[in-house]
Amino acid sequence: MANLRGDAVSSRLLSVPDMPDVTLVKTLFNLTRPGDKGQPVLIDKQKLPAEERLKYDLSEKENGFREYVSNLIPLRRRTPFPKPDECQNEMYNIPALPQTSVVIIFMNETWSTLLRSVHSVLDNTPASLLKEVLLVDDASEREHLKRPLEEYLADFPKVRLIRSKTRIGLMKARVIGFDAAASSTVTFLDSHCECFQRWLEPLLARVATDPKIVAVPVTETINSENFGIENSNPIHVAILTFPLLSYDWAYVPKREKQRVKSLIDPIHTPAMAGGMFTISKSWFERLGKYDPELLIWGGENTELSLKVWMCGGRIELIPCSHVGHVFRTHSNYHYGNVKSYYSYHRNTGRVGNVWLDDYKKFTMNSDGQLVDIGDVSERKRLREDLDCKSFRWYLNNVHPELYIVGDGVYNGDIRSALQPSMCVDARDYSYDVALEMLPCHDNGEGQVWDMSELGEIRHSIHCMDSGYSKEVQLARCHGEGGHQAWKYDGRSIHTEFGDCIAIEGHVLFRQACDGSLSQQWTWHKNREQRNLTTHI
Repeated sequence: MANLRGDAVSSRLLSVPDMPDVTLVKTLFNLTRPGDKGQPVLIDKQKLPAEERLKYDLSEKENGFREYVSNLIPLRRRTPFPKPDECQNEMYNIPALPQTSVVIIFMNETWSTLLRSVHSVLDNTPASLLKEVLLVDDASEREHLKRPLEEYLADFPKVRLIRSKTRIGLMKARVIGFDAAASSTVTFLDSHCECFQRWLEPLLARVATDPKIVAVPVTETINSENFGIENSNPIHVAILTFPLLSYDWAYVPKREKQRVKSLIDPIHTPAMAGGMFTISKSWFERLGKYDPELLIWGGENTELSLKVWMCGGRIELIPCSHVGHVFRTHSNYHYGNVKSYYSYHRNTGRVGNVWLDDYKKFTMNSDGQLVDIGDVSERKRLREDLDCKSFRWYLNNVHPELYIVGDGVYNGDIRSALQPSMCVDARDYSYDVALEMLPCHDNGEGQVWDMSELGEIRHSIHCMDSGYSKEVQLARCHGEGGHQAWKYDGRSIHTEFGDCIAIEGHVLFRQACDGSLSQQWTWHKNREQRNLTTHI
């Protein structure tokens, strides 16, 4: 199997149906070191022969990324230097740092992405810090992940393969790897990622400082089409989203920018995506690991994010630790006999009922009305035993900017005083036309608006924006204030720059405030605004 240490994967040995003709493709596109230092591999499929073009097209459908391109890139490629530049001068006392066990879960992963993940760990981690790499196979069916993988890994004594005979799901597979880990810290990674140089030292340094810190690397996007590594500038934090109880990326809050002293200081992040982090083994055990009743996939990152913060720890994003990650265009995690819809809503329903207190009503499956969530009494006892704080505490102290659909400072329809039967309507969510007034219908949909802590007037991910023209339009919320920041005084809605929203005909626009009836609106006040200057 020594020939597999080079640039390409052997289609004869591994039976990869969409394995490219590497020599041909390299010649066609003048590829000498494809993907080196994270450079994209640009393939014009129209220039490929028909047989190669078919492989190219099929490779994305199965995996959610272009495996054809991944297979052109060496299993060991150099990654970019981490940013910011100050990271290059940061020194770590490696002998004083704890070792870690790296746990990678995979299920029907492609050969090249899986082994590139493994090699990036082995190549970019000081040997003294890496206790082992534990690959946990969640009952993969692909032939190349059976004997060929075992033979390949035989040359790497620090890599151990653990197999589940049946599909148990991401969370249970992670716990298997965690329980098998022999070090005092565990680092979880996804099976389609690439670690940058000096990625691990800053993570371990934070956990060594405080075992209740969960250290998260900066996620660099690996393009799913061309496998170029796209630098994340600026850095984003992960946040919770309602009502799906999932996660999204957001700019670092202004208050957090003011707290940190330099570009390389750890950043408090309200949540984490959940696939890549370092945690003390004793702390994860104390937190009850993952809820053992979570099925297959989904919700585990939300549970852990809330547990860490509410039960006395914190999650830190480490600017000097960078890991590239392929974001699939669609999930390829096969659920076996469990439907993905059932799995996700059961999981998030369980998390909401244990950790959200009264705020669970703002989630999709708050009382098991969509799917049965099972018995959560044991997880509630865990929370009680840990003496965890309330979700309101989390809102006030960890993420006061959190937007919860339906729980704005002001909430409901926005009615014109000039035309009381007309309400502001989001229509078809078009971003390039003025917002209009439509007859009030009292059934929600596009006429329910929230004012967030940042002064945004939101309809889910859409915000009123005054920056395009005199017309008030809809735009994707960006959380940076400016033209998306408003003030409502009980009568008028003001821009941050002093204008007022007015109605003319059926169109909203901004004009100098004059107190006229066309500038007056009725909107229900729901609660007091949270304090945005609080710090942990």
